[in-house]
Amino acid sequence: MLNSFEEQYVQLRQRLQKEQWQNYFQGGQNDLTVIDGEIYTLAEYFEGKIKGQDRKSKIARLWLARELVDKAPPVSVLRNRLDDFSNYDADFPTPTKEDHWLYRRALAQEMKGDVLDLMKLRDSLAVARGYDSYSRVGACGRLFFE
Repeated sequence: MLNSFEEQYVQLRQRLQKEQWQNYFQGGQNDLTVIDGEIYTLAEYFEGKIKGQDRKSKIARLWLARELVDKAPPVSVLRNRLDDFSNYDADFPTPTKEDHWLYRRALAQEMKGDVLDLMKLRDSLAVARGYDSYSRVGACGRLFFE
């Protein structure tokens, strides 16, 4: 069971990293929510199925816990929206777009609501899964040693 999860998960993560690279550095237009959805489906399938107390099994369960929050469809959509600055800067005047610091400040103001929504959404999903907060599920290392 663990080997099957590992093989599929690694393939999906590699695809995700490749598409992220293409988007960020090669002008790609990949919809990362598609792969996020595949990772989420994989995590749902393997949730509760990986047993054992060896290090590899524990780490796999931690990855599953995190992906069930981070790759949940509403989180994925919002996170990927935040990842594309063009979703926020359409109405900026030319002087703002041309001044790096003005642009960054204006962009931060435009993104603020979505960033706060993402924080609240991740936190509520983590709490619904039995964690104190998202920081507990997002910090896999801390969970491993508890």
